[in-house]
Amino acid sequence: MAGVRVYELARDLGVPSKNLIEELRNQGIEVKSHMSTMDEETAGLVLDLYRPQETTIVAPPPPIESPAMSSHILVQPTPHPVEFPPPIPQPEPTAMIVRLPEALTVKDFADTLHLKTKDVLMQLMSLGTVASINTVIGLDLAHTVAQKLGKDVLLIS
Repeated sequence: MAGVRVYELARDLGVPSKNLIEELRNQGIEVKSHMSTMDEETAGLVLDLYRPQETTIVAPPPPIESPAMSSHILVQPTPHPVEFPPPIPQPEPTAMIVRLPEALTVKDFADTLHLKTKDVLMQLMSLGTVASINTVIGLDLAHTVAQKLGKDVLLIS
C-alpha cells in the first residue's frame, strides 16, 4: 500500500512542512516528522481541508423599472478629484569634505567614510586592484571608490 509523505503533501499545498505537521497534530493525526507517511485517504482529507472552498458570487437582481421612472434619466454623480499636498522638497545632498593623510590604508578609508571594509575591497577588485585592509591606496583611487559606493566626497590631503 503506497503512502504519501508529509513533505510531499506540504509541497503540493504550498505550505511549510512544519506548519502542516502542526495542523495534522491539531486534527488528531499523529506524525513524527516530515518523512512520516499517511495513507491516500488521509492525504485526500488533508487536501480537502487546505484547499479553498469554491465561492459562488450572486449577482444582485436587476432594478425594477416602473413606468414613471422610465422617463427620467439617471445621472451618476462624478467623483471629486482627490487633492494631495505638494511633495516636500528634499534638500540637495552636499559633498562631504574629508581630510585624509597621504598614506591611507583601506581600513582607515572605510572607517572614515563609515563604509564596510569588505565593500571597499570589492570595489577595489572591480577596478582591477587586489588589496587587503592594510594596503595603502592613493587619494584618486579612494575618490573613485567613494563615488562608486555612493558617497559624494571631496578628499583633501
